[in-house]
Amino acid sequence: AKTSIPIEDNSTNLVNLLKLDLQSKAINISGSPKVRVEVEKVVKPFSFTRLEAVDISNPKRFANAGETLYYINKSEITNEFKKTSFKIIVNPNVTIDEILKQNLKWKFNGIEDDNKNNVKNFNVDITEKFNVKVTGIAGFPNLSTKNVNVKWIEEKKEIKSFASKISGLLKILEIINTVSEKVESVAPCKVVFLKDFNNSLVWKKENFNEEDKDSRHILDIKRFEFQLKVNDLALLECSKKIGVSFFGYDIKLGEIYFKLGVGSDISIRNDNVCYLEDYKFKNDKNTS
Repeated sequence: AKTSIPIEDNSTNLVNLLKLDLQSKAINISGSPKVRVEVEKVVKPFSFTRLEAVDISNPKRFANAGETLYYINKSEITNEFKKTSFKIIVNPNVTIDEILKQNLKWKFNGIEDDNKNNVKNFNVDITEKFNVKVTGIAGFPNLSTKNVNVKWIEEKKEIKSFASKISGLLKILEIINTVSEKVESVAPCKVVFLKDFNNSLVWKKENFNEEDKDSRHILDIKRFEFQLKVNDLALLECSKKIGVSFFGYDIKLGEIYFKLGVGSDISIRNDNVCYLEDYKFKNDKNTS
């Protein structure tokens, strides 16, 4: 017969023993007398103190028990996955050899994984759109249970440009630039307004999300941006050729060139940044 009986020592060190009571017959001895062997394994008491889910690509991004680690599911990446580490932390930090399999277990979405019994930490690829609830069960003599979640959030990209609102003004400036180029053929100077309009003016509103580099959260960002390259706003260019005529031959001595912009560039950006979870502000405004 074989029995397994956990007992507790009454000594002050509170060492726990797992006693295996083995009985068999000694068949090679006359009369086959019964032989009894007791095997004892030391099992130290420990408590389950912490459960973590960690983004391996950025260890600052981790979730504790009762929290959710968020990932962005990027639209341009197919079959996306995130390598994630799960950890059970116990106190005192007893070794695996001192823990019984039934005293350290894992569940994934409620299904127990026997292959990870008696494993304190492991890494796994969490694939896109696969949300998971990971449960750690640990402790001796008393088991306790903790849960941590991993969740994917769809990427958000919304852009609204206001530059088109001033398309009428752009047409007027194009007319002025055309006239100026024609005048330059008979005059030494020309003036140019927003010659490269598409690259000179940025005026837009965006709403997008991203993974916070310093926490487990997803940030929901509302951004207003205005940029104007003032040097390209208005440009005055003048050139004058200097030369002499000698016996009917034109001799060019040089050219005077003058170019004048109107000042420094203007750049304004205003961000409202919120945590996706409970929609709490990370920082109210970020203006540059």
